[in-house]
Amino acid sequence: MSSDEPESSAHTDVRPPLDGTRPDEAALHARLRAIFPNGVPNIYRMMLRNPRVMAGLVAMKECLAGGELTEAERCLVALEVANYCECSYCIVALSHYSVHDLGVPDAVVDAAAKGALPGEARLDLVIGATRALLASRGKLGRAELARYRERGLSFAQILEIIGVIGEYTVATFSANLDRTRIDPEYRLG
Repeated sequence: MSSDEPESSAHTDVRPPLDGTRPDEAALHARLRAIFPNGVPNIYRMMLRNPRVMAGLVAMKECLAGGELTEAERCLVALEVANYCECSYCIVALSHYSVHDLGVPDAVVDAAAKGALPGEARLDLVIGATRALLASRGKLGRAELARYRERGLSFAQILEIIGVIGEYTVATFSANLDRTRIDPEYRLG
């Protein structure tokens, strides 16, 4: 199998799938509580106004959590999307989560927020690819893809970055639409 072919996943999800034709709101709430055991953030509570959209977002979040990118890498991709979409809610929430829950150094988050690279090879690669994907709307050339592959970012991982971009495009647009209030625990001080 070439590195550009889809890779099979070794992850097995034993939870019953969310049914997009008839969202089960109790199941959706249970899944949100499982993702956010310390309390469901305001943005997700707001998005429950449309259970179908919320069910799709939860399913995407759960699937991507089993991917090849680390949680910190996914969070930094999400932060790039928040910066790109100028979403104050997501910038604050993701910055807080990155530092306080994932242990990402403040300097890494600050660099990303300022449009710089943090200076850690793998994170620079992931953030750089995210910025290139956003700027080109996914239209990376073959030579650029080859350079990412040579530096250690597989085609599957680039697709995963696109998945996270999609997930957080929904989140940032929703937060911007609603002007979602920042949760008190996410406010940086």
